[in-house]
Amino acid sequence: MRPAAYLEHLVDLLKNTPDVQQAQLLQDSPYPYGTLTVTIAGRQQRWHVAGQLADGAKHDTPTPDTHGQPPAWTPAPASGPPTRGWPP
Repeated sequence: MRPAAYLEHLVDLLKNTPDVQQAQLLQDSPYPYGTLTVTIAGRQQRWHVAGQLADGAKHDTPTPDTHGQPPAWTPAPASGPPTRGWPP
């Protein structure tokens, strides 16, 4: 996901989270992908987004379209608790 699309998705997700009073993208950020201001339980936080591209990838190319349908839903096996603890 491109940084601009990710930031839009993140702001929308945060605005629809019950404990978040405010989420907005600061336009005058010194960081390349922006800064989010998030107010949670009355306390303001600033989040910075960093990105890591795959080798040879560039952000100036358009995001490719997705084709096909999502995989079919299947229920989780009801075979009982896992045999190993976490972490593995």
